[in-house]
Formats: sequence, C-alpha cells, structure tokens
Amino acid sequence: MAAFKMRAGQEFSVPLRWTATLSRDSGAWKIVALHFSANIFDNPVDSLLRKYLWLMLAAALLAGLLAGFLLRRRRG
Repeated sequence: MAAFKMRAGQEFSVPLRWTATLSRDSGAWKIVALHFSANIFDNPVDSLLRKYLWLMLAAALLAGLLAGFLLRRRRG
C-alpha cells in the first residue's frame, strides 16, 4: 500500500503491485529491474475526481438553468 496526502487535506492509500528482477553478480544480489504499478481505473484519486466532476457538472447545470430563466424573464 502507498499512502498519499493531497494539498487539500484528503488522505488515502492505494494498493500497489510490484515486481523485481534480481541477478547474482560477484557473489552479491543486485536489483536489475523494478516495477511498481497501481490500478488506474479503480483508485481513490479517480473516485475523488469523479465526485468533484459530478459536483461541478451539477453546479454548471443549475447556473445555466438560472441564467436561462433570468434572461427569458427579461425578454418577456
């Protein structure tokens, strides 16, 4: 697990997968390859961004409806 703390204060952890390739060189084990990854389609950052996206979409929809109502009222 990797723990993250965003500037806005949100904290979350993301499960990571990793692999390593080792090689024995002169009697000592050396790491020759290392890879970390996380599921980019199902993670807390994506969920948080989707939440804010829906909130911004709802706010834009309400602002558009209100502006349309007020402009129509002025004309008619």
